[in-house]
Amino acid sequence: MGILGKLLGTDKAVTNIIDTVGRVVDDFHYSGEEKAADKAKAVSEGRAMIVEWLQSTTGSRLARRIIALSFTFIFLLMHMISTTMIVASGWVEAARSKQLVASSQVLDERLVSMTGAMMLILAFYFAAPHMGAIVQGAMQKFSGDKP
Repeated sequence: MGILGKLLGTDKAVTNIIDTVGRVVDDFHYSGEEKAADKAKAVSEGRAMIVEWLQSTTGSRLARRIIALSFTFIFLLMHMISTTMIVASGWVEAARSKQLVASSQVLDERLVSMTGAMMLILAFYFAAPHMGAIVQGAMQKFSGDKP
């Protein structure tokens, strides 16, 4: 390193250059093990965040449950009414049958628009550790994007 050191200034300059190049090459190579460790850390931090959020919002649990139950009740009621109208349309005269089918189709369209929100509510109560994937799917449903 004596000749290179003299050309570049000092032996310490050459050592610094070699160390820097080594760090850059090491940073450039991102191994599968490092990726797996980072992913595990991110998942763990995400779950911890959800648990912390749930603990910090314990005071609003009752309100969340009432909202969720109200929304679920409306969703199920609309589904039952729509199904009842379709079944009843086979038992009435043709003019009334068309009206029942048309009304059922309107309710079905509303149900489709509510399905994403219903998925979020059910996921919140039954699949909290897996919320990341569920929210992504629901958001695609809301926006109409295909995966």
